[in-house]
Amino acid sequence: MEQLLRKPSQKKLERNHQGDIDFLVPYIEKWQAEGIMKQLEPDIVVSMIRSLVILSLQKEMIGEANYKSTMNQFVTFISEGLINE
Repeated sequence: MEQLLRKPSQKKLERNHQGDIDFLVPYIEKWQAEGIMKQLEPDIVVSMIRSLVILSLQKEMIGEANYKSTMNQFVTFISEGLINE
């Protein structure tokens, strides 16, 4: 339990971020090349996805009454902002 409450080191945060980039960027570049995804910097797209994950962990701060609607709206905004129609 103590490990869950402890703040990760900067080095671990950087490794996690790099792992996300390494995993997601090939998919992002493929989707952009296929015209499915808008031409944004892949690192920015990764950061947007990471931000959404972090936000999803803030249920108490958002408030339980508004949490589901808030998350649905954020997912809609992000997906509409990333995907070509």
